[in-house]
Amino acid sequence: MLRRFIAALPFVLALPAFAEEPYTLDAFKKEAQAAVDAGLAPAFAFAIVDDRGVQWTGAFGEADQATGRKAETDTVFTIASVSKTVIGTAGAIAWREGKLDPDADINNYLSLGVQNPNAPETPVTFIHLATHTSGIIDNEAIYETAYAFGETVYPQSLRDWLTSYLAPGGERYDAAGNFHAAAPGVQYEYSNIASALAALVIEDATGMAFDAYTKAKIFQPLGMRSTGWLLSEMNAEKVATSYKRNEDGSFAPYEVYALATWPDGGLRTTIDDLAIYLAAIVGKGETGRKRLFDRETFERLLSPVDLRDVENLPRNFRVKGLFWSGRHAPAVLQQRTIIGHNGSDPGVTTFMYFDPITDRGAIAFANADFDGVEELTEYYRLYYKLFDVELN
Repeated sequence: MLRRFIAALPFVLALPAFAEEPYTLDAFKKEAQAAVDAGLAPAFAFAIVDDRGVQWTGAFGEADQATGRKAETDTVFTIASVSKTVIGTAGAIAWREGKLDPDADINNYLSLGVQNPNAPETPVTFIHLATHTSGIIDNEAIYETAYAFGETVYPQSLRDWLTSYLAPGGERYDAAGNFHAAAPGVQYEYSNIASALAALVIEDATGMAFDAYTKAKIFQPLGMRSTGWLLSEMNAEKVATSYKRNEDGSFAPYEVYALATWPDGGLRTTIDDLAIYLAAIVGKGETGRKRLFDRETFERLLSPVDLRDVENLPRNFRVKGLFWSGRHAPAVLQQRTIIGHNGSDPGVTTFMYFDPITDRGAIAFANADFDGVEELTEYYRLYYKLFDVELN
C-alpha cells in the first residue's frame, strides 16, 4: 500500500530525555553520518530554522549510489505529503486576496460539480478539504493507479483524473468506495485525493494554474529557485534517486514515477529552499528581509479549526490550520505540540515541524523507505534531536 502520511507512533513518545549538557551541532553531524554508514538510508538532508531565518542546513550520504554522487544541500528531493502545506499556504494567500472563501461551497469555484452522494445536500468547503473532513476518501485500489512508474509526467491532467474519480459516470467513480457514509464535516479521514482537489479549487478561484500560482506567490518571493512540481523543471544532475530497502539491508532504486494528484505529494525541492519556506512560516510571514505574506494571512493559515464534534480524529493529533497539523513531540520538547507535516512515498520520507513556543523549526529528508519500526524509530530520533542542538 502506498503511504503518504506517517501516523503518530507510540514508541516515538517513549524516547528518553536527552542529556542536560549542551548538544552541539558537531555531535549531531557525527550521528547523522553514523546513521548513513550504518545503512539507515543512502542520504539525509536536515535543516534548522527559527524566527530569524535559516540557521543551518546539511546533507549526508549519497544522492545516487550507482554514481557515488554525494548529497548536498542543493540536492533535489521529492517531499511527499509535506507538499500539502503549500496547498494550505496558497489557500491562505488566495483567501487574503479575496479570491477564495474557505467556508463556501467549492462548487462556487469548480467547473466540475462535487458532492458526497451519501449527503448530497451538504456542501463540501475548502475548510473541509484542508482538515480532511470532506467525506472524500482515498479508495486505495484506485489511488494506487495515480502513480505512473516509468513516467515523468502523468498521462492525464489533474482535472481530468479528479473528474473521473469524483463525477458520476467517471471511469474511476465509485459512490461507495470514494466517499464516506458520513456527511462533510462529520468524520475525519485523511485523504490525498481531497487534498489535490483543494489545489484545483485554488486554481479555479484565482484563475491561475496551481503550479503557476504557487511559483508566483510563494517560491519566487522567497527565492526558492530549485523548487517546482515537474521533474523537467529540475537540474537532472541534482535530483536524488529514491530507494527501497532490500531484505539484506541494501538499497535498490525505484523507477522515476509521476503522480496524477501531484499537489498532494509531488513537490520537488532542496533542503536549502524548504528551509527558507519554513523560516517564513515560523517568522509569521517573514524571513530575514523577505516577506511572503502579512500577519493576517498567517493567522488565516494557522488558526486552529474547531473540530470538537468531528469523529475519528487520530490520537496525539490536532488540526492547526489549513493542512498544518500538530502532534506531541517526545521528551526533548517536554511532549509539547509541534506544528507541521510529514510525508512518505516510494523512496522518500520527510518531516517538517516547528515549535511555536521556542520558534525553532526543523526539516529532515531521506531518500529511502522506512517500513521497519526499528529504522523509522531511529529516523525519528535523529529528527527530534534537531530541536535540541545548541546553536551559536
